[in-house]
Amino acid sequence: MMKIPDLSKIDIKDIDVVKLKAQLLQHKGIVVQVVLIAVSFVVAILMFNQSQNEIKNYKSQITVLQAKTGAIDQYNKTQADVKNFLSKVPDPVSEDKIINLVTDLAVKNKVKILTFTQADIAKKNTLETTSLKFSLAADSFSVMVRFLADIERGKDFMQIWSCEVEPQLNITKSWKEAGSTPLNFNISVVSIKVQS
Repeated sequence: MMKIPDLSKIDIKDIDVVKLKAQLLQHKGIVVQVVLIAVSFVVAILMFNQSQNEIKNYKSQITVLQAKTGAIDQYNKTQADVKNFLSKVPDPVSEDKIINLVTDLAVKNKVKILTFTQADIAKKNTLETTSLKFSLAADSFSVMVRFLADIERGKDFMQIWSCEVEPQLNITKSWKEAGSTPLNFNISVVSIKVQS
């Protein structure tokens, strides 16, 4: 059996490549084993690099899918929130109920209802509305504002769509006797149905 010399004592310049080649060719089994080890090592490195590339690809796909899943979860949560909100929105108030509510608030605030008719309100975004127009009279702006605020702050889903103050031309006998000049104003009261 051949002994391996101490490699630290060998100078690379002293290596005879031709002699080394001849010695290796005498022992063909060793050459085959060295070649197989080298090939196996190269194949292992190539397979490792390929698997690392596949892992990176899968990780990027997972990140994209997680982002999509997050967006879908957020969408579903938003849909649930919208559905929950719409379930809590009250139904629109009927014309009769608007008349009763406005009448009660007018009595409370000492506002006179002169007339009321169905309001002609342009619909926006296909909202379903119930609307009435009232002609009213009040002693002062503060009474009028308090009355309008009571309508807006009420439990029922009503809004003041428009408010117009009329010039003070007609002063009735009852207002003259009370010693004040009435403030006439027109309002449109609307109840909107929110559609999903």
